[in-house]
Amino acid sequence: MNDECLSTNDERMSKAQMPKGASLLVIRSLRHSFVIRISSFVIFLIAAQNHAFACAACFGQSDSKMAQSMNAGIFSLLTVVVTVLITGASFFIFLARKAAAVARAEQAKQSLSTQV
Repeated sequence: MNDECLSTNDERMSKAQMPKGASLLVIRSLRHSFVIRISSFVIFLIAAQNHAFACAACFGQSDSKMAQSMNAGIFSLLTVVVTVLITGASFFIFLARKAAAVARAEQAKQSLSTQV
């Protein structure tokens, strides 16, 4: 069973209600999981020394297939973002023009009703 998922009701209990050693148990389990995470990260860095630090563009091979694919991915995502922004701006321009047209129509209607 995962010790990190277990918790005492520390937030809802007062210090008088809390069983002795409960807060120490929580601190020990957090410290234990922190040590495991850090040690596994260090082991990963040692095992993957050359593979984890840089891509082909960082090594200076900007004409490799991986760098070209990365550039294509960046440009396709940029195209999607720009398309969404232009669509949103166009919608708000449409709303502004529609509101102006409705306001002009109401003014024309009021001016017609005052002339009669």
